[in-house]
Amino acid sequence: MAASKEYDLSGPNGAVVFRDLPEGLKVRLTNGALGEITGNPHDGAYLLVRILENAAEPAKVGNDELVFFSDVTEVE
Repeated sequence: MAASKEYDLSGPNGAVVFRDLPEGLKVRLTNGALGEITGNPHDGAYLLVRILENAAEPAKVGNDELVFFSDVTEVE
């Protein structure tokens, strides 16, 4: 899947975009895992993500994890 131009996390506005990401979007994490946003406190720092794919740690699939801004590489 190509990264969404609408949700560009790079550059000076990346943190603002991150803060406003809606639930249901898929995000790629720095460890290669793919997750779906299930909660966003809109603090610009964290998201609650349900892991959909994780080749390195398959046991984590289905788990909800709190991920930090720097843990997300792109919105898919």
